[in-house]
Amino acid sequence: MATKGWIRRFPPPPLRLLGPLAALTLGLVGQPMLWQQASDQATGLHAPDALGAVLVLAATWPLALLSRRPIPVLAVTSAAFFAYSTLDYPASPGDFGPLVALGWVVVFCGPGVGWVSTGLVSGAMVVAALLRRGDHQLATLLGDSVVVPAAALVALLVRVRRAQDDLGRREQALESERLNLATQQAASAERLHIARELHDAVGHGLTLTALRAEAACLLLDSEPGRARQLLAEVAQTGRSAQLELHSLVAVLREDVAGADGPAEVAACREEVQEVLRRFAGPDLDIDLQVSGASRVLGDVLDVTVAAIVAEGLSNIARHAQTAQGTVRLCFGETSLVVEVADDGPGPPEPIATGFGLKGAVERATAVGGELAFGPNPGGGALLRAVLPYARTPPR
Repeated sequence: MATKGWIRRFPPPPLRLLGPLAALTLGLVGQPMLWQQASDQATGLHAPDALGAVLVLAATWPLALLSRRPIPVLAVTSAAFFAYSTLDYPASPGDFGPLVALGWVVVFCGPGVGWVSTGLVSGAMVVAALLRRGDHQLATLLGDSVVVPAAALVALLVRVRRAQDDLGRREQALESERLNLATQQAASAERLHIARELHDAVGHGLTLTALRAEAACLLLDSEPGRARQLLAEVAQTGRSAQLELHSLVAVLREDVAGADGPAEVAACREEVQEVLRRFAGPDLDIDLQVSGASRVLGDVLDVTVAAIVAEGLSNIARHAQTAQGTVRLCFGETSLVVEVADDGPGPPEPIATGFGLKGAVERATAVGGELAFGPNPGGGALLRAVLPYARTPPR
């Protein structure tokens, strides 16, 4: 029912005590005043009696249920007041019962119900004033007709203030939720950034270390000289990875949120040739092919190219089962095409989707480009990225 909807919008418990307190106060005060007027013969009105006492109680005590049944309480208190007034009983605190109930209805039961209730109660008061005995002076009628709208206006102001407070609380809640969401998104983006930098800075070195250590173990007895060379390369790769890790930790300790990352710092001092040097060796021959007019890419695009090339060479070293890799840099008019290919049996099935490849895709997407990894039409596997020159991301 509609009344239940009103109840769900009612205020917290302290305000719900308003009805019972009003009922208790007006009811207890009304009875002594009523019987005090019974001994006063100068009023010229109907002498208070048991019926008057019942009507006073009917106009006040239902207020105890105001928070549960506001409309029925308003109807009962208004009817009791109407009967009490038309029977020419003297004024009593019961006259305030309908006003309290009306104020509650205006504040908590919606504007439409409030205006209709105000009109009905105002009309009832004017009619009751006209039905009373005695002279009906214009000032008295105007007073009776204005008191109810005035009470309703006060209640309306309270309603507006409550609505403003509710709106302010909702805005604060939404703002807090927005800030929490922004914080979570920033933290998530930062975690992805750190994971990508960790993989690019340390992961590739660890991959080379593991592969060369395994090869050294296999050649230790048959080719000890070659095994020693591989172990020396393992030591060098380990030291390089350690330096990269220290660089990463140093940047993160300074400013995690604002750092561009160690890969970007490394890209400023090491270009693609350095990446090739790290991966090249007796077991992997890398051919670098450059076409088009070379141009300055900028730090961000340098980082992206180096990371994509490193990821492609890492995949060749781990999965290609070949000793030949090719890196192509094709400088076009609006974009740079980076290709890392091998002549092995092709990509594993299903196509690898490790963290490194995901990080390479994220880097390409961040600069407005795209990256794909799959079979090479000429045999083997192909990692291909198209990176536009113009767009520069925040990282």
